[in-house]
Amino acid sequence: MSQNQAILDYLKAGNTLTGLDALKLFGTMKLASRISELRDEGINIQDETIHDTNNGKHYKKYWLSDEPVRTEFETAVAENHYKLETTINHGQLEMALGR
Repeated sequence: MSQNQAILDYLKAGNTLTGLDALKLFGTMKLASRISELRDEGINIQDETIHDTNNGKHYKKYWLSDEPVRTEFETAVAENHYKLETTINHGQLEMALGR
């Protein structure tokens, strides 16, 4: 089984994963690269930067999200729809105000 598949299976089981976990569990020191590859396959993996106040270090924690991944096209369409809707609403407001 590939590291990517092992990581994905681990995340699918509801676990979170850090770089130290990945090293211990899967022998990879490149968790960010593995996560990037999984994201490129359309897997929606969320992350959070954790700041350890005891030692001043920070690290990422990863988990799977239930939210569907938006493609770049879907994101662009949603943003353009919002801009168009905002422009229309602004225009309607100006017309209502008699401008």
